[in-house]
Amino acid sequence: MENLSPNPPQEKSWLKIILVVFIALLIVSNGVFAYLFLKQTYFPAQFNQNLNLGNLNINNANENQNININANVENPYELNVNWQTPQAVKFYDFFKKDSLIKSLTGFNDDYIRDLFSDFNSLEKNYFPEFKISKVGSVSAGDFQGSDLYVIDEPALELGPRGTIRVIRTKEGKDIILKKESGDFSEFDQKVFLINQTMTLADNQVPAIIQIPNSTINLIWDNNISTDFFNAADMQPLFKYNGTDFVYKDTKRDCFIVRANDGTMRYYFYKFRFLKTSESGYALALPAVIPFTFSDGTRNQFEYIYEDYGACGSRGCYIYPTYAQDASQFEQIGVMNDNFGNIYKLKDVNVKATADSKDSIFKEMYDGFYVPSDQPKPSYEEFLSGSPIIYWQDPLGGFLEMRNTKFIPAAECGKPVIYLYPEKTTDVEVKIWPSGGLKLTDPLYDNGWLVRAYPDGQLFNYANGQTYPYLFWEGRGLDYQMPKQGFVVAKDQVKQLLADKLSAFGLVPKEYNEFIDFWAPKMQAKPYYFITFVPQQEFDKLAPLSVKPRPDTIIRVFMDYQGLDKPISVQAQEIKKTERRGFTVVEWGGALH
Repeated sequence: MENLSPNPPQEKSWLKIILVVFIALLIVSNGVFAYLFLKQTYFPAQFNQNLNLGNLNINNANENQNININANVENPYELNVNWQTPQAVKFYDFFKKDSLIKSLTGFNDDYIRDLFSDFNSLEKNYFPEFKISKVGSVSAGDFQGSDLYVIDEPALELGPRGTIRVIRTKEGKDIILKKESGDFSEFDQKVFLINQTMTLADNQVPAIIQIPNSTINLIWDNNISTDFFNAADMQPLFKYNGTDFVYKDTKRDCFIVRANDGTMRYYFYKFRFLKTSESGYALALPAVIPFTFSDGTRNQFEYIYEDYGACGSRGCYIYPTYAQDASQFEQIGVMNDNFGNIYKLKDVNVKATADSKDSIFKEMYDGFYVPSDQPKPSYEEFLSGSPIIYWQDPLGGFLEMRNTKFIPAAECGKPVIYLYPEKTTDVEVKIWPSGGLKLTDPLYDNGWLVRAYPDGQLFNYANGQTYPYLFWEGRGLDYQMPKQGFVVAKDQVKQLLADKLSAFGLVPKEYNEFIDFWAPKMQAKPYYFITFVPQQEFDKLAPLSVKPRPDTIIRVFMDYQGLDKPISVQAQEIKKTERRGFTVVEWGGALH
């Protein structure tokens, strides 16, 4: 029979065959992709065994790579650990030098790139500051046998040190546990993988601890510590869960709980009258202690009740060694809300130590600063103002509280921060005046995030407004005015400020704004003593962090005192800072 079908239908049959083959290949490829995806998601340890990352040579392998890994069947986000006594590890016993050199390339930040290009300098100044401790090994799950380390890192910038917790897998991969770590640096992002989800199953401590036979609680300060527990310094107080103790650090008078990784957790009294931070714990700021004197009058004074240092509280309490017996104290009042009694020392001639020249009260009286245009109270008036009081805590100790009226103090007046990047840059700025922030503009929400322009204009992302600088005011305690400086007549104040601020490296726009704010405050007296706190000291008073790291930082903080007549002082040496690259300038002064 003759085939009457024309050729076009035959061509269509071939097209159908090609289409079927294409669809089949597409189905197979999708299946392979799905298999690989599921394998990496649910069986990551086996999948990653073939990754050739080495110990630290992971340069681009972990760039912007955050891995999420199932640790065990019961809870995919927790690691069970066999804990050990913390064992110190030397830097190059943990890091491999050749791999480290290869890893430390390609930094985005110009300053850090320059810093890490000088490896010899790193070995001399940066690496020795690392504190590395092995604290255990993972006992179950995909990471069974991996070692766990606590690493205390030096800061690449001004500000606090960093703390990270790292597991080293049997394959040699080092992974930061983000949820168990503080902030990490560009260094960490270059040499470690970062996991977003995993936690340590049994390294937690309670947020609040009830003190036995009391309505008063201790509250964890919510910080991740790298300080390791030292039993020799600890006095056990009571068991908070039937097994584990709350301790008192006998050197610093801190309340301590030991975490399973060997690090300490710090606890503080949960006073109801204190302000609360964003993280929930009581801030260490001066507070009006709510108690009533025995004569019925209510206390109106602020007291600082924690160990204070440069520009604020250091975070632990003061339990006097010079008076520990209850017979040395006399009750003078009662705290509100059944918080206990308030006492004073019977003997005002008690010395802090046997070697002390004067009593604690005389030393306090001699040390507190009074502006020259205000009369200093007599010693008798000082003693009558309850300069030091004591609260008997529920554990029987007497906690020292000092009246801030008689503590050397300086208000950090109108410090402003200018940012001058070489090109338009997003910048994060944080400031830590340990006496606390009083006022900021724009609003300080755990830092400022701004877009900075080379001309100094700042766009604040939080409210969409533009600012010429960042402004803050804070309070500093235990402040001592430098003795070196300059004495000028009041009509010469402006010229002196212009000369000295220019010598520091400020430009006319900056020092003119400084003069506009401060010169009017120095006109009441015929003469003025003017001095500047050294930048390294001001860095301690109010640590500053700027990211990305500036090439130049100039911080100027002035203090002054009015005089009825000129006095002779040693001239203060001022070293000019040359401005180069991304420059940050800050100026401020002490308000009296």
